[in-house]
Amino acid sequence: MSAAPVLEEPAPVAERRYVLPADVELLAVTESDSDAFAEVGLTLGEVAVLRPGSRERPRVVPAEAAALLECFRRPSTVGDAVLAHCAQWGGDPMSILEAAFPVLVALSQAELLAVDGTAAAAALAPRLEPGDRVGDVTVEQPLRLVRDGEVWRARAVDGARAAVKVVASGALGLDLLAREAAALTRLGELAPGLAPVLLAHEPSPATGGDRSELSGALALSWVDGVPVDAAAQRIAAALPMPLGWQADGAVRVLLVAVAEAYARLHESGVVHGDVHPGNVLVAADGTVKLLDFGLARVLDSSFSDAPRTAGGEYIDPQTAAAVLAGEPLPQVSCAAEQYSVAALLWRLLTCGPAVDLDHDRAVAMRQVCHEQPPSLLDCGAAAWPDGERVLRRALAKNPAERYPTMRDLARALSAAVTDVDSDSWCAAECADRAGHSRSASWPTYDLTRFEVGGVLWQRATPALSSDLASALAELAVRSGDTDAADLSRMWSLR
Repeated sequence: MSAAPVLEEPAPVAERRYVLPADVELLAVTESDSDAFAEVGLTLGEVAVLRPGSRERPRVVPAEAAALLECFRRPSTVGDAVLAHCAQWGGDPMSILEAAFPVLVALSQAELLAVDGTAAAAALAPRLEPGDRVGDVTVEQPLRLVRDGEVWRARAVDGARAAVKVVASGALGLDLLAREAAALTRLGELAPGLAPVLLAHEPSPATGGDRSELSGALALSWVDGVPVDAAAQRIAAALPMPLGWQADGAVRVLLVAVAEAYARLHESGVVHGDVHPGNVLVAADGTVKLLDFGLARVLDSSFSDAPRTAGGEYIDPQTAAAVLAGEPLPQVSCAAEQYSVAALLWRLLTCGPAVDLDHDRAVAMRQVCHEQPPSLLDCGAAAWPDGERVLRRALAKNPAERYPTMRDLARALSAAVTDVDSDSWCAAECADRAGHSRSASWPTYDLTRFEVGGVLWQRATPALSSDLASALAELAVRSGDTDAADLSRMWSLR
């Protein structure tokens, strides 16, 4: 059992001094480069807040919020920063604070805006250098820097691409690396192709300088692919219309592939322990691979319990209940991970969480314990009664009500993806590639999920809005549907 999290009483928000770490960048979109930024979902008047190489994804904020963030280049309370902003740009302090507060909360939770004096406030710097070696693998270029470690692009002795992962020293550093090495070794034997190949494991990397802060390194085979949530969005954006007919069918096939991957994992005696989209990659051929086994549980091994994550939309109800009660967090299990995987599958299908968690941690944990997901239709997804029943069972609050194994979940989900869904999707895609028109035989489609003000409208990113505008315009041209044309104009202006 993991130790119970200690929740210290923080200083009042009004008294805390926040700072924008030196390595956090504010990337504004200008008129001259707006076309290039549109490809990544940024539009004129928006600013990306990013920490290059870090685990956190960039956050997009309005230009007005970015101007306020500049006031945190030096440590400042929120109140003082707002007053400094108003002194420079004008405006009512209370109105600016009210508008900016949700943005500041989100950035502070992501540690893109940090409390002064904490580890998160310090700029990240690499611990390795190009040319350092782990086994026969040579590191070349940093890919991700975080406080507890980093990942480098590397090259094996035979010239093949590789990756090197190092972990900072600490009580759990050696265990994390040894646990990951054991998990990868087992998967290499029992589930080849599911995870990176372990090339080398060294308790301390062979370097030319002082690297005493490192507790070890792993050299791994390179894995090509994109995070599974990005893959799902690309499928929905790339396939032709009608919306909700082909795109959802393709995403459903992806859901089965993800469930199958976790079924293979559990059957190999490994529980991942850190389910989220960034740890699931999808290759160009649709192959799903799993990454990052530092928090894994290797069944029938002598390792101590892995540390548990204690927050986020993929936490299972039993762990959430332990957080609320201040009790030790339970060891990750196959049943708990089934819930986490189902929550991930729900996100892939709906572009949103199964449970929309509150910013307050205690409230969020109670939601995980008691709140049920809305219907797929209410989430803006197409109706899929069989698939929804499968996911709801896997998301049951009581572990005994879930599927006996991940393999059972994968089989049920596969059965829910009917032959009609797959055949229709494949036939339609082939017809498009051959240049054939399908306008004479449109299947029934439903535009209500794309209505202005609906759930999808409220949740859509700028990139998704642009994709939907183009897709609806194509549907209007091919089918002659004037409602689709009107919706296309509205989405293009969103």
